[in-house]
Amino acid sequence: MQQTDPPGARAGVLHKLLITLVPLGLLLYGLLRGTEANLHLQIGIAAGFMVYIVTFIDLTLGLAILIACVGLSPELSIGGVQNLRLEDFVVPALLISWITRMMQNRIPLAPLLVTPALPFYAVAIVLSTMVGVAAGTTSLSTAILYMGKFVEFFLIYVLLVNNVARREEFRALAAFAILVAVASAMMVSSAFADERGPGRLNGPLGETANMYGGYLILNVGVALGLFLQARSGPARVGSAAAVVLLGIPLLYTYSRTSFVAIMVAALLFGIFRDRRLLLVALIVALLTPVIAPDSIWNRISSISGVATGSEPSSWTSRIWAWQQAGGRALQENPILGFGLASIKLGMVDNEYVRVLVDTGILGLGLFLWVLIGLLLKASVLAGRLPAQSFERGYASGYWISFVAMMIHAVGATSYTSIRTMECFIVITGLFGALYNHAEEWGLVETTTPGGGTVLIAESPVLNPVAVTPRPPYSA
Repeated sequence: MQQTDPPGARAGVLHKLLITLVPLGLLLYGLLRGTEANLHLQIGIAAGFMVYIVTFIDLTLGLAILIACVGLSPELSIGGVQNLRLEDFVVPALLISWITRMMQNRIPLAPLLVTPALPFYAVAIVLSTMVGVAAGTTSLSTAILYMGKFVEFFLIYVLLVNNVARREEFRALAAFAILVAVASAMMVSSAFADERGPGRLNGPLGETANMYGGYLILNVGVALGLFLQARSGPARVGSAAAVVLLGIPLLYTYSRTSFVAIMVAALLFGIFRDRRLLLVALIVALLTPVIAPDSIWNRISSISGVATGSEPSSWTSRIWAWQQAGGRALQENPILGFGLASIKLGMVDNEYVRVLVDTGILGLGLFLWVLIGLLLKASVLAGRLPAQSFERGYASGYWISFVAMMIHAVGATSYTSIRTMECFIVITGLFGALYNHAEEWGLVETTTPGGGTVLIAESPVLNPVAVTPRPPYSA
């Protein structure tokens, strides 16, 4: 039986998130802006303690705080430790609250959608790093810091997949994530206009323009999917406004990697999934030269130089770095690479080359296995959810964002850089919750030729072995 939400359920949950978190976010923003570094630790601890208390009252609020931190937190440096953000203090509080509830209520773990590929990839990372440390090609202390961040990415994903169980919670958190992205873009654009003067639009403190462009295209992709499947006029206007409000700051990042990623992803989705997006892309292509300043249009125009032989100097430098680093790895240690963190991120702006250098052909193959598995699941789910529904819009948007992220990773270390990867983890966690509960919400039943019922989680495209229906994963 299809699960129906009470009237105004999504609006009620989203309203609760907004009236609770917006004042809190403004307070933290005011405290952090211009605050001396030695006070960041106290603010972070206070935020974590507050989240711990809030989470025991309402876990959805805790997850919303996490999503807000991912989009808005600047980079902090405390006690010599670099690349800290507010979510680093929030995640432990959420974990304690979730584990406590899970043990008390005997809630089973939800399927993670990335097994067995991700555990195998983790083993490959550890093995390559051990060999690299023994050979002196990487530093154990630096590798441990990288591993710690990867573990945090995974824990954020686990938290979302296991704690978003109701349809109205999923909808509210998905809409809230887009609102956070819009707020981030507006705050950064305001700071850019008021303080930074001419130049490229970077993200919050510690962010590069290319990485912030990656963050923006992930949210643009989701907003595009919601726009295509919007059922009502207000929903269509709201999602279109989100695309515009995120798209304009994206142009001012001057990130050609981000431009190409979202354009190609949208075109592929339009060709293979929904032709209407081709019309949207055509309108954007026609309007951009008219609306965009000459500096932005000249930047976009230079992309064609890659095909004509007059490529930008930055592209030539990247190709040279990829050839040097990747060629050395293939010659000296092709199977296992040199170990995690064997090469600095700024030296190779390509995630796939970085994985090859660090973990060899073995690690790269397993890494691609993880990505392809998720992409197949997104493709199947997006095609089987009801048309003109919020859920189909989100699955479609996730497909666009996923492909854009894969393309963006060709010109950046997108799956390692914190801003892009944490955003990717958030939208993937919400997608995982949708995938796991689509049956429970009555969204994906189809009839097989033999007359039986097949659920999306049991689709032969994803799992050829027949399985029994799973119980709900949380109370």
